[in-house]
Amino acid sequence: MIVIVTAKELYAAVKKVRRIKFRSLPILNYARIALTKDGMKITTTDIEDPTTTVIDYSYSGRLQRWATCVPMSIQVTGCWGPHRSSKESTREFHPFLDWLKVAAAYKETLYLDFDSKKEILIVTVGTNSRTEFKCVNADEFPPAEGRYV
Repeated sequence: MIVIVTAKELYAAVKKVRRIKFRSLPILNYARIALTKDGMKITTTDIEDPTTTVIDYSYSGRLQRWATCVPMSIQVTGCWGPHRSSKESTREFHPFLDWLKVAAAYKETLYLDFDSKKEILIVTVGTNSRTEFKCVNADEFPPAEGRYV
């Protein structure tokens, strides 16, 4: 089953629930995306303050509900200077959000497919762009029904 959403809507929803601070508990740096009867539900949490938003989606094929956790923040340590002899430092990246921001700028329609065996979210834009996000099983995400934003 292919889920169809606009990049602009998905970007706005993910941006609403985004956590600013990197968390030491890895699963808290992910957003849970679940297809529900009410829409695509996106939730983030820091345990004490879960946040949820819902957007509409359409689909092609037989409806199959799924849930997964996409990477929202990762920290990478390296030498970032132009000469590579710079002091090692840590930087934070937002892989899913940054990718959505670019797609939203081009007003693209996104086609999402989920491989539950490999925990990979496959996002296709048109016929030339396919991006895979390695996800974490949704069962790892803390049970959270957050405040809706």
